[in-house]
Amino acid sequence: MSFGRIILLFLLFVSACSGIDPVSIKMGKAESLVASNPDSALKVMASIPMEQVNTPALKANFILLYVQILERNNLPLVGESYMEEAVAYFSRYGNGEQKMLSAFYLGKLYAQDGNLYGAMEQYVLAEAAYRELPESSLTKSYPFWNNIMARLNIGKGDIYLQRLNYAAALKMYGMAAASLADERANPLLMEVNGKMGDAYRSEGDFREALDSYDAARDLAEENGRGKELLRFLTASEGVNFSLGHPSKQVLAELDSIYAVYCNGKPPVGDYLLLSRLYLDSGNLTKARFYAKEYERLNSDIPDLQRSRLYSLLVSIESARADYKAALSYERRYN
Repeated sequence: MSFGRIILLFLLFVSACSGIDPVSIKMGKAESLVASNPDSALKVMASIPMEQVNTPALKANFILLYVQILERNNLPLVGESYMEEAVAYFSRYGNGEQKMLSAFYLGKLYAQDGNLYGAMEQYVLAEAAYRELPESSLTKSYPFWNNIMARLNIGKGDIYLQRLNYAAALKMYGMAAASLADERANPLLMEVNGKMGDAYRSEGDFREALDSYDAARDLAEENGRGKELLRFLTASEGVNFSLGHPSKQVLAELDSIYAVYCNGKPPVGDYLLLSRLYLDSGNLTKARFYAKEYERLNSDIPDLQRSRLYSLLVSIESARADYKAALSYERRYN
């Protein structure tokens, strides 16, 4: 049973019990637009006065539909407290699909806000609810549920990666990749191969990292995803540097990539790599520039990335003989 089918059944129930309900009508219209026109679906949801979403059932189904529409529009998810209420409601009155999906999206909301423990807890609950779904429901909507479970395993992998548990992260990513192996047009397969590259790279297994980035790059090329292709190309060059390629050679390769894919302007996500390369090549001015710009342009840096940034700045300031600045970053790093 797809998510839309769940919402549709709920709306039919509401209509049968209470006649024509404007909120139900609009939610039904928004649901019908999710796949083909998510921007219009979002506008329909925004037109619903919240004071009319006035029953626990309406509130729970509203937020479950709303977060899906936000996700389809590539927008940050909002409504954590409402989703918590939805999880509590569905745990008492919902069916298996509603229990699974509400826990899954609450996990995504927690992960987005940095609550990794809460996110993992919800992912585990979502997986447990999934295991309880009847086989007939899973078979009837296999692509939908396969996609959800792949995303759940990717979410778990992301948490393990942030906790530096690379083996567990790779296990989760590997499960997601295996379930999507026959869906080469699915962007999730490209994404998870890239994440496997990140995990192998963090673990220091650079050969496996290159293989994973190569697989992700091939998928990006097949599906015309230039932005992602750029990331995998530059990530591979970062691995080449780790494997011992001279920094000046890697910088030249990166310059060529930037000229082709982004008019010669490096993406902000590459600034730490560029800083390390310029530090290694002896260009302290550019090394410091890219490190400081990365810090200035990223207000919410994950802890692991922030520690790498400060460690890099310690090295840069020490090379510049500015030991006071180096000590300052050393304190922030520790």
